[in-house]
Amino acid sequence: MKNNKLLTSLFVLGMGLSLVACGASDGGTTTKTDGTKTVEKKEEQKFADRKEYETEGLACNFKLPNLDSFYLVKGLEKPVYNTELSLGNTKYEVYDDYLPVLLVYVGDDAFAEWSDGYTIEELATKDLNGEAEYTETKVGGYRALVADLSDEDNLKKQYYIEHPDLPNGIVCIEVCEYDDNDISDELAEAIIKEFKVVELLDVE
Repeated sequence: MKNNKLLTSLFVLGMGLSLVACGASDGGTTTKTDGTKTVEKKEEQKFADRKEYETEGLACNFKLPNLDSFYLVKGLEKPVYNTELSLGNTKYEVYDDYLPVLLVYVGDDAFAEWSDGYTIEELATKDLNGEAEYTETKVGGYRALVADLSDEDNLKKQYYIEHPDLPNGIVCIEVCEYDDNDISDELAEAIIKEFKVVELLDVE
């Protein structure tokens, strides 16, 4: 009888140790059983620290963050990219295997006599120079004009957006894609939400 009790105790102890070992060998993934369903808790994707870039535009000085802050649309992976600042715009260039797959330019244009326009339609018409027609839409809830300049090699869209903090001009976004993701509209929406006017410039 004593031998039977000893064997039973050892069996129970062995089962317990096996369960602990199984739980520790899952690579740290946390699982939670709820009735008949097992839910996996996945780690959140890590991003680079947020950076703010200030650019001198034509109608204002404006700020935009690094691309991590608004690139994750349609579940795309975190990009490898460069950010360049130049007079009038911020440029983002995204790479895949060292080849560019996305170019984004964000800038502004001014309502002024030297810019040949006092309305969003006039500025868009001047900028497009007869290359394409634009259609009216909304981007980030703001009135906008968008022109599709795509060809057989790439997808390209230009956005001209009225921003409430920019009464003396418009925000211009150009998205050029060299793959088939077609994230232009989502990207323009995300960018305009991050666009911050720092200082209005005198454009008289």
